Amino acid sequence: MKKNATYALFGGSFDPPHKGHQKIVKSLLQLEEIDAVFIVPTYQNPFKKGFHATPKQRLEWCTKLFKSSNIKVIDYEINLNRAVYTIETYEYLSKKYNITAIVIGADNIKNIREWKDFTKLNNSVKWIVASRPNEPLDCTALREFTILPLETDISSSEIRRGEKLEYIDESIRKQVLKVYNSRNIQDNR
Repeated sequence: MKKNATYALFGGSFDPPHKGHQKIVKSLLQLEEIDAVFIVPTYQNPFKKGFHATPKQRLEWCTKLFKSSNIKVIDYEINLNRAVYTIETYEYLSKKYNITAIVIGADNIKNIREWKDFTKLNNSVKWIVASRPNEPLDCTALREFTILPLETDISSSEIRRGEKLEYIDESIRKQVLKVYNSRNIQDNR
């Protein structure tokens, strides 16, 4: 890694991680301004009530999926054992690394102003927005941004419902299906 490497921070629930996430990372690494990507699975998304797979399971899946010298899966938020705001992770990692971008899905745009210390983040980084089919892209709140036109029509919630299972990477598919199938059986009792 070069001395003044630039990093993109890609956080999320990854509940479960899927081929859409992998495509985002691959596209990020093709951007001239990004040298490496930090994948940061949340312990608990501050905007959600819970999680389906445990934080440890999601971290393990991300670690299996994202293997490269310029990709690092970070367990910072999971180790805190609580909901962590992006600003906290950004400030923690920025002490040691040059975090120049934060990656978000187009579905996050509508609530972006509600993020803790959004103005501070907005003034500190460039946003990289992964587009999704049928998801509006009103980026007026973002000071500086790049659109990744991925148009991958998949969400983790669809996989949890037993849909679009082909978007689960083969390396984790059996584990993911086992976790969500047992969870669905428990939820339906």
